[in-house]
Amino acid sequence: MDRVASIARVGVLYALLLTGSVVLGARAVRKSAYALFLPAGSAAWKSDPHQSDCDTSFIFFGITMVLFGVVRGRVPHGPLITLTVAVARRAYSTGGGVS
Repeated sequence: MDRVASIARVGVLYALLLTGSVVLGARAVRKSAYALFLPAGSAAWKSDPHQSDCDTSFIFFGITMVLFGVVRGRVPHGPLITLTVAVARRAYSTGGGVS
């Protein structure tokens, strides 16, 4: 195994741990954070499922940043595919397309 592949593997694991913990933490306190700023019958409470779809794409962006950092002279197909998945997930999870 070459050095760049092992660095990329460790970086992706760290990105999964860090961004995954942020996403899980945000999901854990989301309802109580909404309750601090929004009244009980507010229409903004209905946006919660869209927020859940959007915050999982944050994990894909973290992985993409790691892979773009270690690509150097190689062909960046992996990071580009990951970034495309993250952007498409974000764009189409909100009910609209790419505008």
